[in-house]
Amino acid sequence: MSPQRLDWILLFGLASVWGSSFFLIKKALIALHPIQVACLRLSIAGLILSPFFIGQIKNLPRKDIKWLLVVGLAGSGIPAICFGFAQTHLSSAVAGMLNSLTPLFTLIIGVLFFTFRAQLRNILGVLVGLLGAIFLITQALEGPLMTNFFLRD
Repeated sequence: MSPQRLDWILLFGLASVWGSSFFLIKKALIALHPIQVACLRLSIAGLILSPFFIGQIKNLPRKDIKWLLVVGLAGSGIPAICFGFAQTHLSSAVAGMLNSLTPLFTLIIGVLFFTFRAQLRNILGVLVGLLGAIFLITQALEGPLMTNFFLRD
């Protein structure tokens, strides 16, 4: 298999996992509390990534462990809990579209708080992603989803 073909397969696999996560969160909320759903998602991700983490833990300085925990909580823990609670009131489609704003807010926070100098390619990348999200939203509003687009699944 060519490397280019493998790249496309991996891209579609990642898009499938990411795209279905909001739908699966919504279905899990039928039986579980939002915090339980978040803990389950984070535990599964931790188990899958543990072989990589175990091999690299010895290279991590002890003084950086607390910062790694802060980044993990802020970047994965809190959003996982917030999405669970949000999806008790929003459809999974709206939650997925709101999540598409993550690169925009990451760029804004980087510029405002971390003296990140946004390059043209950073801005273009965010704009391409937002245009894709806008395209999906407008396509959904023209079809049969229009009547229940903002209603709960």
